[in-house]
Amino acid sequence: MTEHRTVIGIDPGLDGAIAVMDGIGSPVVYDMPTVRLEKSGGGHRRDYELKELWLKIILGPFDLMVIERLQPMPSDKRGMIGAFSIGRSLGILEGMATALGKPFIRVLPTVWKRRYGLLGQGKQASRVRAMERFPTVDLSKKKHDGRADALWLALYGMEVER
Repeated sequence: MTEHRTVIGIDPGLDGAIAVMDGIGSPVVYDMPTVRLEKSGGGHRRDYELKELWLKIILGPFDLMVIERLQPMPSDKRGMIGAFSIGRSLGILEGMATALGKPFIRVLPTVWKRRYGLLGQGKQASRVRAMERFPTVDLSKKKHDGRADALWLALYGMEVER
């Protein structure tokens, strides 16, 4: 008898996504919920819409959360603000999984991309290959690269983390 389980794959960036995969039906993908906030002194910035993010995670019961393990790079033009943002996003997601008593793993992009033959290829290669692998999911726009990455992460959890 095959074990039935549900895995959530998460591309944690503000342009990322959440993919829910159970191995039975078609995967379901949500864009990362964000909100537009006004900056002091004018302008706007985006941030996570935490209540909506929590609802997406808690309402999709899961057995494992697979989060892409982002790391700040020395060449990252965002510098300290970018590093803080990456750490904050990972902490939010890990905290949600922990609050639910669910296991989570962090996977480096090089690990999952190597497994699916995407290492060294751009974001659009991930999206195009995901369109072939997951034809029922809307990945039609260039901006859907976060959806594609979330799908690969969920698949990684289904296949590798037993």
